[in-house]
Amino acid sequence: MFAELILLLEEPYPTSGRALTAVRLYKICPDTFWEMICKSRSILRKVMKISTQRSQIHEAVTQQQAKLISLATLSAGVAHELNNPDAAVRRGVDNLEEVLQTLPSLALKLHQQPLTEERIAFLCDLYQQATESAKESSRLDPLTQSELEDAAVEWLDAHDIPESWKLAPTLVAAGVDTERLDEVASNVAPECPSDVLSWLEAMLTGRGDC
Repeated sequence: MFAELILLLEEPYPTSGRALTAVRLYKICPDTFWEMICKSRSILRKVMKISTQRSQIHEAVTQQQAKLISLATLSAGVAHELNNPDAAVRRGVDNLEEVLQTLPSLALKLHQQPLTEERIAFLCDLYQQATESAKESSRLDPLTQSELEDAAVEWLDAHDIPESWKLAPTLVAAGVDTERLDEVASNVAPECPSDVLSWLEAMLTGRGDC
């Protein structure tokens, strides 16, 4: 059986096929299909089972395609950097200048937050562990890195933290995954995570570890 999802969605079939051997096909028009579904629970259960299985397969294929596209984009970016080392150096200098310009304001924002001694100690440990992890970030394969970044972006967006796309790669490269992000949210004041993570990302970028 095929095209049951298309009938359920009442959409035109988007693909075509060609038989490689002699076959017999039994074509069911939409009205007959729905009448059959209404009259036979066993057919309904069978159709729903097949539809669910194929939906899961379709979702898995779609996710894999998205990961491959992300990996291809990453590879293209790396190839561009390798082919243009001078441009890469200039971009690195520009990024460093931007970080150095923003760090004072980020530090000031962080200083204005309600930070207890325990929270300050936590931030110090967070920064120290992140810098150590950043030195070992090359151990992550590109696909795992991409998956962790996607998860981090979702977490940051869910917590209304701006520029999630910018923060996620640096944080993940420093070992700050969603579990670690949960720890950050639990150890600082509710209004602090955005300033803390922006400060941490800037500090790591400035060091050049990520």
